[in-house]
Amino acid sequence: MKRLCLFALMFVCACAFAIAGCGVGYNAVIYDDAVGMINDNFKASHATAGSYAGGDDPDSLPESYIFIVASEGDYSGIFAEDADLAVDFGEQMLVVYTFTAEYVHPIGLTGAVLDGEDLRLEGTIELVMNTGSVCQPYQRWVVVRLDKLSVSSVSFHINYKTVLF
Repeated sequence: MKRLCLFALMFVCACAFAIAGCGVGYNAVIYDDAVGMINDNFKASHATAGSYAGGDDPDSLPESYIFIVASEGDYSGIFAEDADLAVDFGEQMLVVYTFTAEYVHPIGLTGAVLDGEDLRLEGTIELVMNTGSVCQPYQRWVVVRLDKLSVSSVSFHINYKTVLF
């Protein structure tokens, strides 16, 4: 009986550790499809290559932009007045990432890794096998809210994962 109780206790502890390790670091939360939050003038001046927002010569533009928003001044220059995003800049910061996308599937935030002053954000898009999920290239906007960090650069990597259903 003691062995059974000990085994059950070890199993519960192992499950608790597994669940605790599943979160994304730095209290990071992703706001996918954030195009409505962004100021129209800011969007127009930061078009990406290959997207229909790119105008006459879209291939001469960069493939993506990434911005660190660490103050109210940065926020007001990027976000629309009606953007409903509560941020305490004393404790939190935002990362704005825009890129040319071909899939409309949601991006799940899977990691936030700090290496010195370099922050690497990772996301995953799940593609359903045998479905027509590709669309005309468009400019996608993503916002990540996380704990305030001392960073000099941020990168955002998206992994594509194919699932059956």
